[in-house]
Amino acid sequence: MKGCTAVGLVVLLSTAGHARAVAGEAFQASAVERQGSLLAGVGPSTAGFGLSAERYFARSRMSVFGGVGYVPAGGGSGIAGGGGLRGFTGGSRQRGFAEVAFSPLGRSLSAGANGLADEKILYGPSVSLGYQLVVSSGVTVMVSAGVGLEVNGPDDSPTVGPVLQIAVGHTWRR
Repeated sequence: MKGCTAVGLVVLLSTAGHARAVAGEAFQASAVERQGSLLAGVGPSTAGFGLSAERYFARSRMSVFGGVGYVPAGGGSGIAGGGGLRGFTGGSRQRGFAEVAFSPLGRSLSAGANGLADEKILYGPSVSLGYQLVVSSGVTVMVSAGVGLEVNGPDDSPTVGPVLQIAVGHTWRR
């Protein structure tokens, strides 16, 4: 009986030590604040196909981002820009977010005054919900989905459409 008690005491103490170690790691991970991110991908924060820079504030629970990218279509340069704000849930490695952005949502092609095609990038506000994963090395993956409202279409009537985003990059932490 004494041997069982000793084994039970050793198991209990080793389990308690492991629990303290895990709790300490979780505390250290949550104490590390994100400073900024640089992402490449497709979606509102990267202004089509492009790059996005993000700066975190409010203890890494909010961020502001801006992006420059290319919106593919027929002729024209297709260079575009956009930006917005994100609010994040808690979590040191994985977390959800809500995003509000003003960015390119597509392109329109219409007949111009001289008979040539007139092409323009359609901008508008969008709202999205998403997921962000930041591994210990800083590698970051972000996906989101939502809706956008094109406000400068060819007939000046707003059009609602889906907004999707996927981006990969790096996050720097303090």
